[in-house]
Amino acid sequence: MYPNLYYLFKDLFGVEIPFLQAMQSFGVMLAASILIAAWLLKIELLRKAKAGLLLAEEIKLTIGKPATTQEIAMSAAGGFFVGWKLLGIAFNFNQFVDDPQSFVFSMQGSLIAGVALGAVMGYFTFSDKKKKSLPE
Repeated sequence: MYPNLYYLFKDLFGVEIPFLQAMQSFGVMLAASILIAAWLLKIELLRKAKAGLLLAEEIKLTIGKPATTQEIAMSAAGGFFVGWKLLGIAFNFNQFVDDPQSFVFSMQGSLIAGVALGAVMGYFTFSDKKKKSLPE
């Protein structure tokens, strides 16, 4: 088994792509299996619905409410974390490749990128809900 995708691509294709050292093969295969299982589940549920084995259920959907403060805050927090770590990884790539888990769970990152992406994600959540809200 290959420890990461770098060695797999090097042996199979003779190509050395340094970025692939950060992609652990177990994690990639686990993510691929989850995505394939979700796709197969969707296909199976659609097949069962067409066969009449699954019954429809009515739900109430409220459209037109503006974004709550909690929704905006959660979106901004997610954007902050992604921006903080992604730019931190870009600037400290060698350190990230050496020990990805330690880097991800450390306090290293880019504060500016985190704040910027957090603000953008919060604004997108706010504006998306504002577009979908009903006029009064």
